[in-house]
Amino acid sequence: AGPREYVWRWALCHFLVANPNYAERFRALAIDLMEGRPNASFEAAFAPVARELAFEFDRFVADVGDGFRADLVAWPWRAKERRLAPGGVGRSKPKARAGWQSSGVEVEAGAVYVITAEGRWRTGADGEATDAGGDGAGRGRLVGALFADFSLSGEIPIGTHASWIAPADGVLMVRCADAWTALADNDGQVSVTIRRGAAP
Repeated sequence: AGPREYVWRWALCHFLVANPNYAERFRALAIDLMEGRPNASFEAAFAPVARELAFEFDRFVADVGDGFRADLVAWPWRAKERRLAPGGVGRSKPKARAGWQSSGVEVEAGAVYVITAEGRWRTGADGEATDAGGDGAGRGRLVGALFADFSLSGEIPIGTHASWIAPADGVLMVRCADAWTALADNDGQVSVTIRRGAAP
């Protein structure tokens, strides 16, 4: 294998070791291979989570850099979401020191959602805490994205208050806006409330 192939293999191994969604499965595969167990292969070990792995590794490749922490941005596959009836309310507490997190709400296309956020978080060990509106450069702003069928939309600005019409069905993901390589020194969390409004 040439240098390029080596780099890609190293990147994949680093990702699998550091990401808690796949670390245990990867370690079990390594033991099976070292012990020479028949039928042990990467394809067989990761077939049950192939789509999840492909989605997360693509994001890893796009975002990795000095300071990137694969454990902090592990996708919350086990999160539970629910659809809200009109007037229904969902709540979550996203952390500043993490990547995309589930809001707990599965939105419906065309429905109106009023989103508010209270509390303060910090995007650096020496920085001042901000509310979900963030600082003047946008760091610390609460942002969202719509996740559906292993696809993630572009960012949706939320801040401390937003009224939003869902463009499609999917799970509303939320996070504290900060560079993907700079999450490790973040701190705090905010309380997010999502209320489904009446149809426009």
